[in-house]
Amino acid sequence: MVTNVAPMRQVVDAAMAQERLLSTVASLFGALALVVAAIGLYGVRSFAIASRTKEIGIRVALGATRMGILRSLLGQGLALVIAGVGLGTGAALLLTRPIESFLYQVQPNDPATFAGVAAVLGLSTLIASYLPARRATRIDPVTALRSE
Repeated sequence: MVTNVAPMRQVVDAAMAQERLLSTVASLFGALALVVAAIGLYGVRSFAIASRTKEIGIRVALGATRMGILRSLLGQGLALVIAGVGLGTGAALLLTRPIESFLYQVQPNDPATFAGVAAVLGLSTLIASYLPARRATRIDPVTALRSE
């Protein structure tokens, strides 16, 4: 005699509840890690640009445009992105084979996944670099040269 009758949808939902919870928690931790990394990168870039206040003031005094300074500082942030994405992609390509059994409907070396991750990290790095760089373009050369 059958006593526990339930729709198949309900049975599958109950069986997958723990996996859904774990994937949600992992996604939240990933998003939190991205935010913490972006805040850290903002702090590092802000400090690096602030320590170059005198140099930026001299450049402005010699005729550098604000757009040129912004482009230069963002280019340095972009160099960090390229180096990080290159190293991260190389490490990920080496480490995806051992975790292949944990992936569901995604190939271990899926180009779309790698491109998406690179785009998200690149965008967050450029945003974290843009804010201190924009502030640096507003440096008054006289004040910058008198500082210290």
